[in-house]
Amino acid sequence: MTALITIVIVGIADYVTGPQITFSVFYLVPVSVAAWLGGTAGALAGSVLAAVVWFGALLAASPSVSNTFVYVWNFCAQLFFLLLVALLLGQLRRMLDRERELSRRDQLTGLPNARALHEIAGAEIARAGRYRLPLSLAFIDVDDFKRINDSRGHGAGDRLLRLMAQVIRGSLRSSDHVARCGGDEFVVLLPVADQDAARAAVDKLRTIVNQAMIRENWPVTLSIGVVTCEPGSAGVTVDGMLDRADRLMYEVKSSGKNGARLATYGPPSASPEPLNAAVEPSA
Repeated sequence: MTALITIVIVGIADYVTGPQITFSVFYLVPVSVAAWLGGTAGALAGSVLAAVVWFGALLAASPSVSNTFVYVWNFCAQLFFLLLVALLLGQLRRMLDRERELSRRDQLTGLPNARALHEIAGAEIARAGRYRLPLSLAFIDVDDFKRINDSRGHGAGDRLLRLMAQVIRGSLRSSDHVARCGGDEFVVLLPVADQDAARAAVDKLRTIVNQAMIRENWPVTLSIGVVTCEPGSAGVTVDGMLDRADRLMYEVKSSGKNGARLATYGPPSASPEPLNAAVEPSA
């Protein structure tokens, strides 16, 4: 709408000033805005509209021209010029959007990377605080992944990670988020999930992953740390949740791997993990 209004304003100014002063270049401003915000459709619509308005101002303000070819030529030249610039800008916008999306994706698994996770988690923390909702985060490490790389090669390790990403994603709700944040580390964000809901989600995830790993003959398991922010939790940060869940995950590893430990969120301290943390090894 802004681009449309601007085109009309430029057209009026073009008419008022007469053919002695050219306003052709000023039509580029609204056309560029339309192309940048509206893509190819915006570029086409803006260019055609601007060319029509420019041509209308030319017809109204200039003396009669007996040769119709001159009018047609001028209109086509103006339209071509506007279309060229608009389409180039639209292509540039698409390339920038694609590069931005690629910078937020893990190239191996196609999952969001750590950078994207921070953005998503920050938004979910803000939403949970605003509406007093619970929020849980699970830090997942693939047990014995290094042994797979050493014994079967990095190609096999890459195949395992792609399979792991696919299985984890498939075990979650559509509203949940999963990201790859390191070599063999994944993070799952569970919006509107209290500790009981997080426990159920992690149990389901581990069951599905273990079944898939056995079926595909991958001798790996998962160590998982889960931290839950209850409604009304204060001072919650993305790094704070990640750090707490990471420490819980390492407690599972030091206790024999293949399990999950859950705790509620609290500010970092030098004291041991809270007593309400629970270790849940697999059966």
